[in-house]
Amino acid sequence: MGLSVGVLGLGGCGVTSDATGSTPAPGAPLGVTTTTPGTHTAAGSPGLDRPTADPTGPTFPLTLRRTGGIAGFHDTVVLNANGTLSVDTDTIHGRTCTLDKATRNSLLVALSTLRLGGPQSDAPSPEASETSSNPITITVTDVHHRLVDLDDPSLGEIRNRVSALVADVTLSGPSSTRCTTPTA
Repeated sequence: MGLSVGVLGLGGCGVTSDATGSTPAPGAPLGVTTTTPGTHTAAGSPGLDRPTADPTGPTFPLTLRRTGGIAGFHDTVVLNANGTLSVDTDTIHGRTCTLDKATRNSLLVALSTLRLGGPQSDAPSPEASETSSNPITITVTDVHHRLVDLDDPSLGEIRNRVSALVADVTLSGPSSTRCTTPTA
């Protein structure tokens, strides 16, 4: 019912602000929650606007982190609701990418419906330090540092798409995503 109310509120009227003055991100699919940095919360303190959609889902931008593996990945990809990405790795700094419209819409809507876990912990798990292997791990957190749950076995397709996106935009020459990397 919340989605239908949101659709009715936006349908045919252009972009409108809610009570906090926040607006949906330009080009963001319906149901994608975004915040505007540097504004005020409902309590009036500096911080983030209230979300523009269901507050129980993840709030964009999302941070995708790939760590581990024999290569020792330390990759960070920030995915914005408008389909732009910022990429930083050990060898790539300041790359910006843009998802095509179809990929953006399907991926952002799929990610916005995922369950949230608790706040992300930066401490490695005890199991990770005790094992001799170093698996590649991809974590997704929202702007409030809440972990987006990709471990549910029924989410294999979404998990695979996120992994493929991170792998593509961190290549020296991305194959399916339009990217620009500043030259030194």
